[in-house]
Amino acid sequence: MSDDPNALADAYERVVDALEYQSGATYEPEVDPAGPDEQIQLQKACRLLRACDYLYEREFYGSVVEMAFGAMERTLESYMIAVLGSELSDFQNHTDVYERAETHGPISREMAQNLKALYANNRTDYYYDNAVSTEEIAAAMHELATELHHFVVTHSTTHQFERYCSCVDG
Repeated sequence: MSDDPNALADAYERVVDALEYQSGATYEPEVDPAGPDEQIQLQKACRLLRACDYLYEREFYGSVVEMAFGAMERTLESYMIAVLGSELSDFQNHTDVYERAETHGPISREMAQNLKALYANNRTDYYYDNAVSTEEIAAAMHELATELHHFVVTHSTTHQFERYCSCVDG
């Protein structure tokens, strides 16, 4: 018998049920669960960037930093899935996407290495250590994620990422 409170156990069961879609599902707006992987990843990035806007205005700077990293990863994954034929399973940790971008674009090798180093040298300090984010860090990270997203969405004319993007004016 568990020593956990009933409310905790019940909440856990509801999460397991929701993750298995057993109780029906109301999907996140602007993310098409039936779309191809590159579309889903790009739409997730758009939603993360929108959440960055919302949370920045409310001074949740640490959350903005986290979501900005996530938006950059989803954006690059989308590109690599569409252009290179990568699979989501190719991205099993947070640095895989930057390593792949070093040799396969869409950004320069130097920028991919810079982003990987930014992640390795800073993100863990804010996530696992006691570093506290600031307004300036959040603003800079949000700008970086937005610029990367915009570049990737408008970079490839063959894959027309604009059709999936809800945050970049075409």
